[in-house]
Amino acid sequence: MKKQWCAMLLSAWILLSLCVLPVGAADQEERNMISMFETGCIRDQITIPADFYGYIGNIITVGKADVTVTAMGRLWYEGNAEAHSLKLVEAESGSELASVTVSEGTEGEFRYAELATPVTLKADGTYYLLSEEDIFGDYFGDADCGIYCTGAMAVNGYVYTEADGRYETKVVPGGGYLGLDLKYRCDTQPSYDTVSEETPAFSSISPISKRNNFNSYVGAAIYIQKPIVVTELARVYLEGNTQTHAVMLIDAETYEIVPGAVALIQGGETIGDFQYVKLEAPVLLEGERLYYLVSREYYKEGTATDFWYEGDCAHTPSDREVITGCGTVFYISDFSMGAGEFAFVGLNLRYMLAEEEPDPGQSSVPESAEPTQSDTEEEGTTAPGQTVSSEVTSAVGTIGKEEDSLPIPLLIGIGVVAAAAVVCVILIVRKRK
Repeated sequence: MKKQWCAMLLSAWILLSLCVLPVGAADQEERNMISMFETGCIRDQITIPADFYGYIGNIITVGKADVTVTAMGRLWYEGNAEAHSLKLVEAESGSELASVTVSEGTEGEFRYAELATPVTLKADGTYYLLSEEDIFGDYFGDADCGIYCTGAMAVNGYVYTEADGRYETKVVPGGGYLGLDLKYRCDTQPSYDTVSEETPAFSSISPISKRNNFNSYVGAAIYIQKPIVVTELARVYLEGNTQTHAVMLIDAETYEIVPGAVALIQGGETIGDFQYVKLEAPVLLEGERLYYLVSREYYKEGTATDFWYEGDCAHTPSDREVITGCGTVFYISDFSMGAGEFAFVGLNLRYMLAEEEPDPGQSSVPESAEPTQSDTEEEGTTAPGQTVSSEVTSAVGTIGKEEDSLPIPLLIGIGVVAAAAVVCVILIVRKRK
């Protein structure tokens, strides 16, 4: 009997070892870069040559963690029949990191090809995702794409090759020449030390009127006094709202979407309340810097679109020593700001104070202006892609990294070992008696 229990104890130790091995070793699941893709956006475009032949695509900005790219893909447009070479290029050096060829795709879907060897894109890096195109060949779009990413990267504009091989670029938040996507995994997530409880940027809003006749980015300009860690974004829910809106934070100095600071928000629970959506990972905003908190709103004559609050909606900051409302903001071919603690739509965010020291920086403020009903863009089609959500810790301490806890298999293994050990001790004591 004693030998049987000792054998059980040995088996339990083996089980425990097997349970321990995978802890911390597994990578995150592979995912798509694009979360929502649309066409028909009128942007401040750059014009390619009439006889263009070469590489054309989108500017990719990486967030605060390295990502490992495993595949590249191109949207297959109506009538496409050619094979297309795709490549990833490091923007600063112009070095090609990877290339694939895609062909025989299905209309309206992305066609992917796996990389022979996965490549790593460095945190805070800028890259070009390009496709070889011919102006007289397959249709590939015309700088009218809206590309929104809720994960570790952001799409921030257009790029194409000149005849001499140089890259011509223009930064446009969420803008791109054609549908190009990546498959990637992010093995680590950034974590930040925080020194406050979770707080909304605005404690209250006071709307007067609403509208739904503008088709672009619209929202609030906010000045961040101290560095903060943003965990959630929100849009007010008004009666009849059914569309999906990309709510995002844009750096007012660079005009780039902050990687990871995008939430896809649809509908809500209570009319007049904010509908919050957690970010997939917390995002750090620098202190002493201006940002735009905006929502992608839609308008098409004769079509019902969601309502939002007019720019006479007062927004009261929760703590003016942290966040100051700087006025309305909207985008046509550039961002334009209003003044005072007013904002369009009804947007909000939740944040915690970061322990990091703020970096110095200051943004110039464009002249005040207000959008009119004529300042609208031609409506396109919206095709929601994949959305991945994850829980974010909202307590004082370290955020962005789940508290260390033992996985269930490991706990079971420990329990089996402990039980076997107790039984062995009892048997040994009984035998001695």
